Amino acid sequence: MRKLFFLLLLTMFGCTCHESEFPLQAEDFVPPLRVVESGIPSNQFYAFFFQFNKPLDPKSLKSGISFYVDGNKVNYTGEYSLAEGNRLIIPACAFWEKTPSKTGTNFSLVLNGDKSSPHALRGQDGSLLDGDKNKVPGGNFVIGVEGFQHHDKLCGIAQAAPKASVDTLQVYRIVKGGAAYLYASVGFNMRMDTSTVVYGKSIWVNMSNKAGQVLQTLPLQGHAWKSNGSINYRRYVMAFILNSDEAAMNFTVNIKGTGRSVVKSVYGVTLDGDGNGSAGGDYVMSMK
Repeated sequence: MRKLFFLLLLTMFGCTCHESEFPLQAEDFVPPLRVVESGIPSNQFYAFFFQFNKPLDPKSLKSGISFYVDGNKVNYTGEYSLAEGNRLIIPACAFWEKTPSKTGTNFSLVLNGDKSSPHALRGQDGSLLDGDKNKVPGGNFVIGVEGFQHHDKLCGIAQAAPKASVDTLQVYRIVKGGAAYLYASVGFNMRMDTSTVVYGKSIWVNMSNKAGQVLQTLPLQGHAWKSNGSINYRRYVMAFILNSDEAAMNFTVNIKGTGRSVVKSVYGVTLDGDGNGSAGGDYVMSMK
Protein backbone atom coordinates (compact mmCIF):
# COMPACT_ATOMS: atom_id res chain seq x y z
CA MET A 1 0.00 0.00 0.00
CA ARG A 2 2.85 2.36 0.89
CA LYS A 3 4.61 1.56 -2.38
CA LEU A 4 1.43 2.30 -4.29
CA PHE A 5 1.04 5.64 -2.50
CA PHE A 6 4.66 6.59 -3.29
CA LEU A 7 4.20 5.77 -6.98
CA LEU A 8 1.04 7.86 -7.02
CA LEU A 9 2.97 10.88 -5.65
CA LEU A 10 5.64 10.49 -8.34
CA THR A 11 2.98 10.38 -11.01
CA MET A 12 1.25 13.51 -9.68
CA PHE A 13 4.29 15.73 -9.00
CA GLY A 14 6.96 14.24 -11.25
CA CYS A 15 10.57 13.49 -10.37
CA THR A 16 13.36 16.05 -10.34
CA CYS A 17 16.07 13.64 -9.30
CA HIS A 18 18.07 13.31 -12.52
CA GLU A 19 21.66 14.36 -11.81
CA SER A 20 22.21 15.39 -15.44
CA GLU A 21 19.87 18.34 -14.97
CA PHE A 22 22.02 19.90 -12.25
CA PRO A 23 23.70 22.27 -11.91
CA LEU A 24 22.06 24.60 -14.38
CA GLN A 25 24.69 26.52 -16.38
CA ALA A 26 24.64 30.32 -16.16
CA GLU A 27 24.96 30.71 -19.94
CA ASP A 28 21.64 28.92 -20.37
CA PHE A 29 19.98 32.11 -19.12
CA VAL A 30 22.04 34.58 -21.21
CA PRO A 31 20.99 34.85 -24.87
CA PRO A 32 24.04 34.85 -27.14
CA LEU A 33 25.18 37.95 -29.01
CA ARG A 34 23.70 37.94 -32.51
CA VAL A 35 23.62 40.02 -35.68
CA VAL A 36 19.98 40.97 -36.27
CA GLU A 37 20.56 43.19 -39.30
CA SER A 38 23.49 43.77 -41.63
CA GLY A 39 24.28 45.48 -44.89
CA ILE A 40 27.02 45.99 -47.41
CA PRO A 41 28.08 49.30 -49.04
CA SER A 42 25.57 50.81 -51.46
CA ASN A 43 24.83 54.12 -53.15
CA GLN A 44 22.67 55.10 -50.18
CA PHE A 45 24.99 54.01 -47.37
CA TYR A 46 28.68 53.72 -48.15
CA ALA A 47 29.65 51.44 -45.30
CA PHE A 48 29.23 47.98 -43.84
CA PHE A 49 26.88 47.96 -40.87
CA PHE A 50 26.01 45.30 -38.35
CA GLN A 51 23.13 45.69 -35.90
CA PHE A 52 23.32 43.47 -32.80
CA ASN A 53 20.63 42.30 -30.41
CA LYS A 54 22.47 43.83 -27.44
CA PRO A 55 25.27 46.32 -26.69
CA LEU A 56 28.78 45.23 -27.63
CA ASP A 57 31.67 45.18 -25.21
CA PRO A 58 33.99 47.86 -26.70
CA LYS A 59 37.01 46.04 -25.26
CA SER A 60 36.26 43.08 -27.54
CA LEU A 61 36.54 45.25 -30.66
CA LYS A 62 39.96 44.58 -32.19
CA SER A 63 40.03 45.49 -35.87
CA GLY A 64 41.80 42.86 -37.93
CA ILE A 65 41.15 40.26 -35.20
CA SER A 66 37.57 40.42 -33.94
CA PHE A 67 36.47 41.45 -37.44
CA TYR A 68 38.68 40.93 -40.45
CA VAL A 69 38.94 40.33 -44.19
CA ASP A 70 39.01 36.69 -45.24
CA GLY A 71 41.73 36.24 -47.86
CA ASN A 72 44.56 38.39 -49.15
CA LYS A 73 43.00 40.19 -52.10
CA VAL A 74 41.85 43.26 -50.16
CA ASN A 75 43.59 45.48 -47.61
CA TYR A 76 41.72 46.77 -44.54
CA THR A 77 42.87 49.88 -42.67
CA GLY A 78 41.18 48.94 -39.39
CA GLU A 79 38.76 51.88 -39.30
CA TYR A 80 35.38 51.41 -37.61
CA SER A 81 32.91 53.12 -35.32
CA LEU A 82 30.42 51.91 -32.72
CA ALA A 83 27.06 53.70 -32.70
CA GLU A 84 24.51 53.48 -29.89
CA GLY A 85 26.46 50.62 -28.36
CA ASN A 86 25.09 47.94 -30.66
CA ARG A 87 25.75 49.12 -34.22
CA LEU A 88 29.15 48.40 -35.76
CA ILE A 89 29.93 50.57 -38.79
CA ILE A 90 32.93 49.95 -41.07
CA PRO A 91 33.40 52.48 -43.89
CA ALA A 92 33.86 51.04 -47.36
CA CYS A 93 36.77 53.46 -47.79
CA ALA A 94 38.67 51.37 -45.26
CA PHE A 95 39.05 48.66 -47.92
CA TRP A 96 40.94 48.72 -51.18
CA GLU A 97 41.99 46.12 -53.71
CA LYS A 98 45.58 44.98 -53.80
CA THR A 99 45.20 44.41 -57.55
CA PRO A 100 42.42 46.67 -58.88
CA SER A 101 40.42 45.39 -61.83
CA LYS A 102 37.54 46.60 -63.97
CA THR A 103 35.24 43.91 -62.58
CA GLY A 104 36.20 44.47 -58.95
CA THR A 105 37.29 42.04 -56.27
CA ASN A 106 35.34 39.45 -54.30
CA PHE A 107 36.00 39.10 -50.59
CA SER A 108 34.36 38.24 -47.28
CA LEU A 109 34.23 40.23 -44.06
CA VAL A 110 34.21 38.03 -40.97
CA LEU A 111 32.97 38.79 -37.45
CA ASN A 112 34.89 36.59 -35.04
CA GLY A 113 32.78 34.22 -32.91
CA ASP A 114 35.49 31.65 -32.28
CA LYS A 115 35.19 30.29 -28.74
CA SER A 116 38.95 29.71 -28.58
CA SER A 117 39.79 33.29 -29.56
CA PRO A 118 40.43 35.86 -26.80
CA HIS A 119 39.32 38.56 -29.25
CA ALA A 120 35.96 37.15 -30.30
CA LEU A 121 33.08 39.64 -30.25
CA ARG A 122 31.15 39.75 -26.99
CA GLY A 123 28.24 41.63 -25.53
CA GLN A 124 28.56 43.82 -22.46
CA ASP A 125 26.93 40.98 -20.53
CA GLY A 126 29.80 38.67 -21.56
CA SER A 127 27.79 36.70 -24.12
CA LEU A 128 29.76 35.35 -27.08
CA LEU A 129 28.77 36.01 -30.67
CA ASP A 130 26.49 33.38 -32.18
CA GLY A 131 27.62 34.06 -35.72
CA ASP A 132 25.99 31.06 -37.34
CA LYS A 133 22.67 31.77 -35.57
CA ASN A 134 22.17 28.28 -34.14
CA LYS A 135 21.19 29.73 -30.74
CA VAL A 136 24.49 28.50 -29.25
CA PRO A 137 27.31 30.93 -28.34
CA GLY A 138 30.16 30.71 -30.84
CA GLY A 139 30.51 30.72 -34.60
CA ASN A 140 31.69 33.31 -37.12
CA PHE A 141 29.37 35.67 -38.95
CA VAL A 142 30.41 36.03 -42.61
CA ILE A 143 29.18 38.58 -45.12
CA GLY A 144 30.31 38.35 -48.74
CA VAL A 145 30.96 41.12 -51.24
CA GLU A 146 31.21 40.67 -55.00
CA GLY A 147 32.82 43.07 -57.44
CA PHE A 148 34.08 45.47 -54.77
CA GLN A 149 35.93 48.54 -56.03
CA HIS A 150 37.59 51.33 -54.08
CA HIS A 151 35.87 54.57 -55.13
CA ASP A 152 38.49 57.31 -55.40
CA LYS A 153 35.87 60.06 -55.69
CA LEU A 154 34.45 59.21 -52.27
CA CYS A 155 37.52 57.87 -50.50
CA GLY A 156 40.50 59.62 -52.02
CA ILE A 157 43.19 57.90 -54.04
CA ALA A 158 44.66 55.10 -51.95
CA GLN A 159 48.18 55.52 -53.26
CA ALA A 160 48.27 59.34 -53.02
CA ALA A 161 50.74 60.80 -50.53
CA PRO A 162 49.09 62.53 -47.54
CA LYS A 163 49.91 66.18 -46.91
CA ALA A 164 49.76 68.34 -43.81
CA SER A 165 48.08 71.74 -43.80
CA VAL A 166 48.47 74.44 -41.20
CA ASP A 167 45.45 74.86 -38.95
CA THR A 168 46.67 76.66 -35.85
CA LEU A 169 49.81 77.26 -33.82
CA GLN A 170 49.03 79.90 -31.25
CA VAL A 171 49.82 80.94 -27.66
CA TYR A 172 46.84 81.79 -25.46
CA ARG A 173 47.36 83.60 -22.17
CA ILE A 174 45.74 81.93 -19.17
CA VAL A 175 46.78 84.75 -16.85
CA LYS A 176 47.58 88.22 -18.16
CA GLY A 177 51.36 88.53 -18.33
CA GLY A 178 51.73 85.08 -16.80
CA ALA A 179 50.95 81.43 -17.61
CA ALA A 180 49.77 80.45 -21.06
CA TYR A 181 49.09 77.40 -23.17
CA LEU A 182 50.23 76.59 -26.67
CA TYR A 183 47.59 75.22 -29.01
CA ALA A 184 48.75 73.31 -32.09
CA SER A 185 46.41 71.75 -34.64
CA VAL A 186 47.60 69.98 -37.77
CA GLY A 187 45.15 69.03 -40.51
CA PHE A 188 45.74 66.38 -43.16
CA ASN A 189 44.17 66.01 -46.58
CA MET A 190 43.13 62.38 -46.08
CA ARG A 191 42.47 59.77 -43.41
CA MET A 192 45.52 59.18 -41.27
CA ASP A 193 46.79 56.05 -39.55
CA THR A 194 46.58 57.41 -36.02
CA SER A 195 48.92 54.71 -34.71
CA THR A 196 51.79 56.23 -36.72
CA VAL A 197 51.34 59.67 -35.18
CA VAL A 198 53.25 59.23 -31.93
CA TYR A 199 54.21 62.31 -29.97
CA GLY A 200 57.94 62.42 -29.32
CA LYS A 201 58.72 60.04 -32.19
CA SER A 202 56.91 60.98 -35.39
CA ILE A 203 55.60 64.36 -34.28
CA TRP A 204 56.86 66.82 -31.66
CA VAL A 205 56.98 70.52 -30.77
CA ASN A 206 60.27 72.28 -30.10
CA MET A 207 60.77 75.51 -28.16
CA SER A 208 63.68 77.73 -29.17
CA ASN A 209 65.05 81.12 -28.23
CA LYS A 210 65.25 84.20 -30.42
CA ALA A 211 68.63 83.05 -31.74
CA GLY A 212 67.01 79.85 -33.06
CA GLN A 213 68.64 77.56 -30.50
CA VAL A 214 66.35 74.65 -29.54
CA LEU A 215 65.89 74.66 -25.77
CA GLN A 216 63.63 71.63 -25.37
CA THR A 217 60.95 69.43 -26.83
CA LEU A 218 57.76 70.43 -25.03
CA PRO A 219 56.13 67.80 -22.81
CA LEU A 220 52.65 67.06 -24.13
CA GLN A 221 49.84 68.11 -21.79
CA GLY A 222 46.87 67.02 -23.86
CA HIS A 223 46.08 65.72 -27.35
CA ALA A 224 43.17 64.43 -29.40
CA TRP A 225 42.16 63.37 -32.91
CA LYS A 226 39.24 65.16 -34.48
CA SER A 227 37.27 64.36 -37.61
CA ASN A 228 36.63 66.74 -40.48
CA GLY A 229 32.92 66.11 -40.92
CA SER A 230 33.21 62.33 -41.07
CA ILE A 231 33.97 59.37 -38.82
CA ASN A 232 37.58 59.37 -40.03
CA TYR A 233 40.33 61.22 -38.19
CA ARG A 234 42.14 63.90 -40.18
CA ARG A 235 43.13 66.52 -37.61
CA TYR A 236 45.52 66.21 -34.68
CA VAL A 237 45.25 68.70 -31.82
CA MET A 238 47.90 69.25 -29.13
CA ALA A 239 48.03 71.46 -26.03
CA PHE A 240 51.05 72.57 -23.96
CA ILE A 241 51.25 74.52 -20.71
CA LEU A 242 53.78 77.36 -20.64
CA ASN A 243 55.05 79.77 -18.01
CA SER A 244 55.42 83.50 -18.74
CA ASP A 245 59.04 83.19 -19.95
CA GLU A 246 58.30 80.20 -22.21
CA ALA A 247 55.34 81.99 -23.79
CA ALA A 248 57.78 84.50 -25.28
CA MET A 249 59.82 81.83 -27.09
CA ASN A 250 59.60 80.48 -30.66
CA PHE A 251 57.89 77.18 -31.46
CA THR A 252 58.00 74.64 -34.28
CA VAL A 253 55.80 71.61 -34.99
CA ASN A 254 57.84 68.84 -36.60
CA ILE A 255 56.30 65.84 -38.40
CA LYS A 256 58.46 63.05 -39.78
CA GLY A 257 58.12 61.88 -43.35
CA THR A 258 61.62 60.45 -43.65
CA GLY A 259 63.56 57.74 -41.82
CA ARG A 260 61.93 55.72 -39.05
CA SER A 261 58.66 56.39 -37.20
CA VAL A 262 57.11 58.24 -40.12
CA VAL A 263 53.52 59.43 -40.31
CA LYS A 264 51.33 57.54 -42.81
CA SER A 265 47.84 57.56 -44.22
CA VAL A 266 45.47 54.69 -43.49
CA TYR A 267 46.51 53.31 -46.87
CA GLY A 268 50.13 52.99 -45.73
CA VAL A 269 51.56 55.87 -47.79
CA THR A 270 54.15 58.08 -46.08
CA LEU A 271 53.56 61.79 -45.46
CA ASP A 272 54.60 64.20 -48.19
CA GLY A 273 56.07 66.65 -45.72
CA ASP A 274 57.87 68.92 -48.17
CA GLY A 275 54.87 69.15 -50.50
CA ASN A 276 56.61 68.01 -53.67
CA GLY A 277 53.86 65.56 -54.60
CA SER A 278 55.80 62.45 -53.59
CA ALA A 279 55.81 60.45 -50.34
CA GLY A 280 58.61 61.47 -47.99
CA GLY A 281 59.95 64.70 -46.56
CA ASP A 282 59.60 66.27 -43.11
CA TYR A 283 56.98 68.89 -42.32
CA VAL A 284 57.75 71.92 -40.16
CA MET A 285 55.28 74.56 -38.97
CA SER A 286 56.76 77.46 -37.00
CA MET A 287 55.67 80.47 -34.97
CA LYS A 288 58.04 83.26 -33.97
